[in-house]
Parts: sequence; structure tokens; C-alpha cells
Amino acid sequence: MADSGVDLKLEQKSDLTKNKHHHSRREFLKRLGILALGAKLGFDLTSNVGLDTALLASEGEIKSQIPVEFNEIEIPTANEYFRLPESVLQEGFNIYNRWKDNDSNLPPITFRKRPNYIDASLVVAGIPALLGKKGTPGESFFSKLSETFLPQTEDEIIDFRASGKTIEQVVSFSSMSIDGALDLINNDPGSGIVSGVIEDYIKSNGLTQRKFYELAFYGKIDMKDQEMFQKKISDLLIKAKDYFERERKGQSEPLSSSAAIAYFLHTNGGDLYKAMWDTTLFFKMFVRNNMKTLKGEENYQQAVDLTRLFKDEFSPHISLNWLVDEFESGIVSEDSKLFLVSAFSNQTEKNFMPINRDGGMYHVWNIMTLSGVCMDPFIAKSVILTYYNEDKFGGMENRSEHGSEKLTGDIEAARHADQIRAVVDRST
Repeated sequence: MADSGVDLKLEQKSDLTKNKHHHSRREFLKRLGILALGAKLGFDLTSNVGLDTALLASEGEIKSQIPVEFNEIEIPTANEYFRLPESVLQEGFNIYNRWKDNDSNLPPITFRKRPNYIDASLVVAGIPALLGKKGTPGESFFSKLSETFLPQTEDEIIDFRASGKTIEQVVSFSSMSIDGALDLINNDPGSGIVSGVIEDYIKSNGLTQRKFYELAFYGKIDMKDQEMFQKKISDLLIKAKDYFERERKGQSEPLSSSAAIAYFLHTNGGDLYKAMWDTTLFFKMFVRNNMKTLKGEENYQQAVDLTRLFKDEFSPHISLNWLVDEFESGIVSEDSKLFLVSAFSNQTEKNFMPINRDGGMYHVWNIMTLSGVCMDPFIAKSVILTYYNEDKFGGMENRSEHGSEKLTGDIEAARHADQIRAVVDRST
């Protein structure tokens, strides 16, 4: 049950929740900022050529080197598993539709735009107000941006969540560090796994949507109920992993990630929005969290387990599968800096660090989700362009912490946003 009391533990959790919210808001503003700045400078927001050119230019701005451990190893020039993201998505749809042909109870693949959908009208409608804001002396551009596009008070923030306007969560999810069930609830963009557990809880406790998100926002959900959320979400993630492990047995090579979107379409009754976010969530939690506790956790074994189950289809040259095979052969000592976790460690050798590279899967599926069901494709391109060029707008330099393989995989997925949406439009 929801607890109306506030003890010290809940107050501390509330502070953490608010800090996490403030971080997601900063991430959202950075990404939307380039759209408004583009309008202010006369940039054609609908120009695919301009966006694609800018995206490609981002790829060449990173320094990489081969670690000494790999000096005598022939480095691949092409990933044998590489496929275009829209091909992987289409294959997943084909798998699900074959299941549907053999099971009349399975519904078709469906997609409807949610209240959090970001289209040109949302952005364009807000830009005149944004550019006309005089503001107070010393007020930053991002403060004006926040006032134009986002709820300002805590009540407004809760209202947005309760009505499904999870715009901040959609744009910021990939870069958020999730640490536990309550954290995931507050930052979930609408995955079938998390939203289903929330819906069941709301019904069983006689709560309104707003009351639930008020309790979650302030960290006032009883610890026993948080443990219940953790177990139910964990059980669904592990159930999916168990399914993929069964599918992998007896096959000569790892699964395509198309198997994941097909599986989650099945568990969500063909609801593509929920299925795509479940796919993104699954791959993120696989390598950035402990699937049982949902607490943040990153280690080498996660990369090994991922490559045993799935092909890396998105890295252009060096697949994670090849990299892990080389590590497993014993050429890298246990005390090597290639095992480091920090995003800021050993940045010139990121292409050869499994704990960095294993994030490539959820990165690309997140971009596919943005392009396919969350926003107009040119806005998805702009979001990724902003992330990898934040240093040009007063933010951090994000390219080096990922390495050229992940960077290029992300850029290529963003450049194919229109093709990804075309697959969705043809299939729903």
C-alpha cells in the first residue's frame, strides 16, 4: 500500500528522485535546444540533407588508437554481422507476423501516437514564444526553453506524468543512470513491462493515476511496495532473458536482436510503442543494471553474456562478439585498463573496452524507438545530433566517452530515421 507518512529514509529518497528529475530535464533541454537555436539562426529544421551532413561530420571528431594488447592481432575492417537498423526491425515484424499467421488469437501490430509524441507542430508552436521571451537579467537560454516547453511547478510535473506526457523521459532515457525500481518508475518512458506493473498497482490499491505519480515523485511509496515493483519488473526481464537463452540453444551463432522486438510484440499484444520501449529497456538493464535488484551495475560478464545470446549488428567494423572472443582467448590481463568502467577512463581505446561497447545495443534500439514511435524522424535526428555536439552549445563533449564504433553506430541509426519510420508505417 502507499504510505502517507514521511520518515527520514523517504525524505532522502525524495531528494534523490528530485535530483534525478533535474538531470533528466537538463538532458531534455540540451537536446531540444538545437531545434530552437536552429530556428533562431535560420536553419532548415526539415532539411534531411543538412541534418545528415551534420551527423556525418560528428563521426570524424574523435581520436582512437589500438591498445598494445591488440598490436599483433588483425583488427576487422568490417563487422560480419552488420545490418541496417530498419532491416533488423522489419525482420522482427516478420517473425511476429509468422506467429500471428499460426495463432489467430494474436492481434496485429499496432501503433498510436502517445500524448508524449514530439512533432514539428509542438516545436514550431513554442519557438515564437521562446524567441520573444525577454526574461530576467542573466537568465539563460535553457531557462527560457524550460519555461516554453516543460511544466514548471512540481504539481505540473506530476500532472504531465499522470497524463502520459513523458517527453523528458523519452528524450533522456538512454543517458539516464537507473538505480532501482522507484528510479525506473519515475524515468520510464512507457515500456510495457513497467507500465503494466504500474497499472496493476494502481487498480489494486484504488489510486488515481495522479495520486500514484505524486507518491512516486516524492519517493513516498512504501518500501514493501517498492520491493514488489522490483520483483515483478525483474521477473519479467529475467523471463525474457530465459526465453532468449532457450532460443539460442542449438543454434550455431547468436540471435539477431530482431528476436527481441518480436518477443516483446508478443508479450504486449502487438502494441509497438510498448514493445520498442521494452526492447530498449531490456538491453539497457542487461548491461547497466543488476536484473534482479534493478540497481546500477556494470561488469565484464554482462558483455560476455550479451554476446553469447545476441549478435552485435550495429557496430560498423569491430563487433562486440569479436572483441569478447579475443578477451576470452586470454590476450588481455585482468588488471588491464581495458576493463575500466568509467566513461572518462582511457577514452582513446574505447573501441576495445567491452564494458563500454556493450551499450551499443541499447543505444541503437533507443534511437530506433525514438524514430519509430516517439517523434518525427527529423526531430530524432536532431536529438542525436545535439547529444554528440553538446560541447558546441556550452555542454559536455560526449563523443570520446563512447568511442568511434558506438558513435558511428548511433549516427548511422539516426541517419536511417526515415527508413525506420517507413517500416513502422508499412507494418501498422
